Amino acid sequence: MEWLFDLSAYHWLVLGLLLLGADALGAAGFLLGAGIAALATGVVVFIAPELSASLQVILFSVSALVASYLYIGVFRQAQDEAGAPQLNQRAAALIGHRFELTDTLTDGTGSVQIGDTYWHVSADTELSCGTRVEVIAAEPMKLHLASVA
Repeated sequence: MEWLFDLSAYHWLVLGLLLLGADALGAAGFLLGAGIAALATGVVVFIAPELSASLQVILFSVSALVASYLYIGVFRQAQDEAGAPQLNQRAAALIGHRFELTDTLTDGTGSVQIGDTYWHVSADTELSCGTRVEVIAAEPMKLHLASVA
């Protein structure tokens, strides 16, 4: 039990690497802050080896909270914003898509096939077969079209 009260920088570095490795195996960032805090504590203990074990644990705890807060508050938001905002939103992903109509839109409504899906479509005017159109807006299963000059 004496080793528990005689923590060295190597203990913290090994703990940090183990936590980062466990996070890489699928913790989705949950252990990232603790792993970085353990590595930082190891560096501090290398610089100041006279720190007591209780002070090292307090340093690790505080830095783990700060690192986790920074990860959740800053970096995760940046990851969410940088991701694909229209992932799993098939209709919204089609905005800007251009194609040629294969059927006439009577009274500005009808259906078209884009890829493997039939979509209900609407337009402000009646559009004839062969007209080049662009998707300008989308609802869950309905696309709004406009003629492209």
